[in-house]
Formats: sequence, structure tokens, C-alpha cells
Amino acid sequence: MNEERDLAPEPPVADQPVEVAVVVVANIGGPPTSEGAQEPATASEPADMEEGEPADLDAPPPSKKRKRSNSDEDDGMTCPICFDSWEVSGEHRLVSLRCGHLFGESCLRRCLTQRRRRPAVKMCPVCKTKATTRDIRHIYARSLQAIDRSEVHRLRSELAAERRRTEHLLTNLNDEKMAHIQTLKKFRSLVRENEQLRACLSGGGLGEAAASLSGPLDHDPGHPAG
Repeated sequence: MNEERDLAPEPPVADQPVEVAVVVVANIGGPPTSEGAQEPATASEPADMEEGEPADLDAPPPSKKRKRSNSDEDDGMTCPICFDSWEVSGEHRLVSLRCGHLFGESCLRRCLTQRRRRPAVKMCPVCKTKATTRDIRHIYARSLQAIDRSEVHRLRSELAAERRRTEHLLTNLNDEKMAHIQTLKKFRSLVRENEQLRACLSGGGLGEAAASLSGPLDHDPGHPAG
């Protein structure tokens, strides 16, 4: 076995691992090569990424600002309580409190006058500042978008008037029905009396029938007594 090991051909010089190890040691011990010079660049990549991360984190705030700008655009157009548009006149006309927040008058009065657990504490629905119905102020501004619902209010008033007229007619109709019922009762009683008189006449009770008929005639002032 030892002879076979001695007779085995030696590997080429290029394939010897010893020389490769020497080259590696020489590279480590010597000055930095071109590849080694690139190592600081690779090490600086995380720093670049770290510097870029704050920029990514700063991206969401602009979107929030955009959302706030949209909400600011909506402010002054809708009531924050019912989310309905303002009105030039009527129950839902534009009003404000001392704090400056805008509401529809009907919604704000309802919020300030409704019963709560602590009725003494009344506040603005938006900023929770103490407020009362005396703090309500009407707003007359040209830049605010308001809806003219005067025609709607006119139609509502006409509808209310028609409802009152209908109720009045229904009351009169009920009175007429009661009078009609009384008239029917009287008519039926007269019919029964007429039938009784006919029965008396047909049964031979002429004297009684004549007496019953002559009684009213004797007392009638239009007929002189014979």
C-alpha cells in the first residue's frame, strides 16, 4: 500500500490546495484589493437604506393632510350633526356658536335642548365647549354654499293647510252622519205609527182613529170650531 502511494502521480501545481491557501493569506495580509475596496460600499448600503426609510415613513402624512384638506372643503357645506346641506331660510338655516362651529339650526337646538343624564351640562357637539341656545347666531355669508328650499317650505305649509282642511271636513262628515242616523230613527218611528193607524182603520176602529185624528184638528187655530 505504501508503494502505491509513492507511485501515485502528483497533482498539478495549479490544483494544489496549499497554493490556494497561500493566495488567500496573501490577500488578507496585503493591501485591500479591488474586491476588498468594494466591501465598504456594500457596508454602506444598509446606511443608504436606513437613510431612505425615514422618507418612506414620511409618505403617509401627506395623505393625511390631503384627507384633512378634503374635510376642510366639506366644512361649511354640510351640517356635522345630520350631514345635510345648509338652507338659506327655514328650520335648517345656517347658524353658529361662540366657538365658531357651524350647524343647522334645528339640529343644534335639538342637541342643546334634549334631555341627557346631566341636563345642566350643554356643550357644542364638535368641540364640547359649554353652550346654550342663547349662543346661537345666524350666519349671513356669501361664500358658503346654501340650498334655497323656500319652495319646499311653501309646499309643506300648503300640505299642512290641506291636512287641516281635510280634518275639518272629516269632522263635518261625522256630524252629518250622526244627524242622518237620528233622522233615520225618527223616520222609522213615524213609519211604525203609520202602520198602527192603518191597522186601526182596517180593524173597524174608525171612532178611535177619527178621535185620534180629530184631536189635533180641534186644537188647530186654522179651523174654526163648529
